[in-house]
Amino acid sequence: MNWTDFLSNLQPETSHQGSILLEKLSSFQTAPDIFWYPGSGRDLVPLLLDVPDNPTRRRLCRVNQEIQEKPFLYWMNDYCESLNDFPEDSLLGQDLVPKYSELWKEYDAAVSVGKNRERYRFEENIIITLFTANVRNREQGIHDREKTGDEYLVCFSSCDSELLLEKIFAPYRFHLSIVALIAQGGFSGQRRDFNQYTDVPDRVAKLEKQIGAVDFWVIDLYGQNDEKMPTARSLREYEYIGGPLPWGWPPARLYGRPDIFYSHEKREYRAGRSWRNI
Repeated sequence: MNWTDFLSNLQPETSHQGSILLEKLSSFQTAPDIFWYPGSGRDLVPLLLDVPDNPTRRRLCRVNQEIQEKPFLYWMNDYCESLNDFPEDSLLGQDLVPKYSELWKEYDAAVSVGKNRERYRFEENIIITLFTANVRNREQGIHDREKTGDEYLVCFSSCDSELLLEKIFAPYRFHLSIVALIAQGGFSGQRRDFNQYTDVPDRVAKLEKQIGAVDFWVIDLYGQNDEKMPTARSLREYEYIGGPLPWGWPPARLYGRPDIFYSHEKREYRAGRSWRNI
């Protein structure tokens, strides 16, 4: 199965919702690479970190920019019932008080949800919601965005991670470029015999032929061992290359495949941050 097959399986939830965002998705010539955040809740921090000239030199898909290379899409998912309607009507077109607000303040950034939101049914039990989010920042030097901000195309699925892996990512061969394991209390604490910090990487590794090797993992404290390395056995070859960040259960760190491109930079911290020397 390919990208075209995936698109043909998306059925509008309502007849009057419009299709502007689906048309943007359909303009991709190939399946996008994915920044995947399992158990994401409402967290939009990956958009905050997607600044111009960032160390990976890749940018997430924005509706106000032409795509010059293989698309790179932010895909969130969470099985919590309270998130079935995310983003709700009341959030559309509104500024948000984002999760991990201290991190947003550190980068002098703000975020709002766009007015367009479209929901599509994939098979019988997966709803895929497309929406936009605008991120603005200032006084970040080479990482400054345009004054109007960056308007991102975001995908949210109200389902558990195994379902997304087995029904969409693997069969349609989406490459998982970055995976975030942040504040994974839901899977590791509420589901018997399942620890997302170890089980998700292990399952992703078993599907490598379909989804490729993950380039980067962002993992917070509870997915790290005493040597500041990932606890998942399947991630032993990954190297600690970036961070720390006050994200999730701090400190969160970035781990990359050997020889993956990453432009290290010296980060300037403001005084008074307890995490600055972690």
